[in-house]
Amino acid sequence: MAFDQRFFLLSIVALKTLGLVIENTFTTPNIETKNFHYVVDFWQYVVDVNKYGLDLTGITTMTFEVKACGGASIVMSNSEVGDPKKPLYNLIIGGENNTKSTIKVRLDDSLQPTSQRLISDQTPDVCKCNEYRPFWISVKNGEQWIGTGRIVGKSAIIGLNYPHFIIRGIGIYTNQENIGDWRVQIEGLVIENTFTTPNIGTKDFFYLVDFWQYVIDVNKYGLDLTGITTMKFEVKACGGASIVMSNSEVGDPKKPMYDFIIGNDNNQKSFLRRRKDDSLTAMSKQTVLYHTPDICKCDEYRPFWIRAKDGDLWIGEGRTVGMNITAGFYYPPPFTVRGIGIYTNQENIGEWKVQIEGTIVSFS
Repeated sequence: MAFDQRFFLLSIVALKTLGLVIENTFTTPNIETKNFHYVVDFWQYVVDVNKYGLDLTGITTMTFEVKACGGASIVMSNSEVGDPKKPLYNLIIGGENNTKSTIKVRLDDSLQPTSQRLISDQTPDVCKCNEYRPFWISVKNGEQWIGTGRIVGKSAIIGLNYPHFIIRGIGIYTNQENIGDWRVQIEGLVIENTFTTPNIGTKDFFYLVDFWQYVIDVNKYGLDLTGITTMKFEVKACGGASIVMSNSEVGDPKKPMYDFIIGNDNNQKSFLRRRKDDSLTAMSKQTVLYHTPDICKCDEYRPFWIRAKDGDLWIGEGRTVGMNITAGFYYPPPFTVRGIGIYTNQENIGEWKVQIEGTIVSFS
């Protein structure tokens, strides 16, 4: 298969894990035999992970499983687009007919020996043609490592000490005429989604059984939010910027819900509310309010964060979770969040930039 005819299938699936999961499914094709130290524009031969809309800046660790007969390789670049003038790491598992693993460094595009470093070690049969094998890589504090298994730092098979540079791009490939199937986990990413919440008039979470019909359902965008506890966002609205967290992926009104409201009552108050079920009785509802005058802005994105953990609910201003708290309350017993909806109330329209952290992105 020619490289420009490579096959990959993009899909989004829900996996049961704490945090967000996005999975892209693809195969790295046969690129024959290419040498990182002798090809200037090596990036043309990799599957570019950055192209999937991920900001990889500063990443240091990656865990993955790969099924290949050998030559399973990762390139980490100081450039988002693999600019050959920028430094790169090349981590190779099962090179030379699945007998050796290698870590290479290239400082620039000169291809001179003084710009290159490498270390190799014997790792016979480290890859398997018909079996997914788990590995990890780490490039941190001037140390570059490859290991087997799923726990970073355990069962290292090769390491190199070389001054660190910031990683901004990742590419994967299989060398020496091998084809590879990959499942790659990249931790610590932030996925940002933009939304516009329409004018829904004035609706009250405490008096409408099927309130979910009025929210923008974040789960519908292919995200598994099970177990999420924290969300950061920016919103531009005149008031009534609101988030519902549900124990149900589809906002089932029989399940408990939290309602975080920022700038209600003409942008003067913020609320933390909990609804236990769909009975709408006084016993099933709890609320607390805080005076927060002019907390939202009609023509300016304002940064906020919310947290629901162990029964504690919080709203804060700014981009640092735990700082500048504007509202907080304890509503036991806690429940696992499985769905998130956003809306703007009291005839307001909102523009949102929503960040969900602690993500795992998997390619298989």
